Amino acid sequence: MRTMNVGKWFMTLMMACTTIACGNYDPTDPNNSVPDPKGTISLRMRNGMDNATELHVGNIYIYIDNADNFASSSIEYECEFVDMGIMKGLGNVIRIPDSGWAPKIAVYSGHGYVVRSLDKQSYLRIYVVNYSPYLLYKEFDVKYQYPFNPLSVW
Repeated sequence: MRTMNVGKWFMTLMMACTTIACGNYDPTDPNNSVPDPKGTISLRMRNGMDNATELHVGNIYIYIDNADNFASSSIEYECEFVDMGIMKGLGNVIRIPDSGWAPKIAVYSGHGYVVRSLDKQSYLRIYVVNYSPYLLYKEFDVKYQYPFNPLSVW
């Protein structure tokens, strides 16, 4: 009798673990944690003008300026940005918005962003994990994926 109860308990536990591990999550819900997509790269970006970290991928050239804005770092390759709002991670940035594009945009921890080249041929998605303030500058931990093709996401 005891062996049968242990077997039923074990099967119930296994089913519960399988349900939790394979649970459905909605990537369009920014409050849902979604795994980082394949090809995610982590980078620490320093803000500023002279000592700023520049991110160059394809024909997208960006940096974080002294006022903590994403901005184009090349006149030849200007970009536009959209703040997608508070997200749980890079995997939550799943679409390219129709509006809200700006040549500069404030950088906030916990927000997702989409960047595009002015010719609208190249897209990059970024998630700002956090930032560390220092005396003369800030360092932002970001995750990004390039190229970002929302058709291949979810």
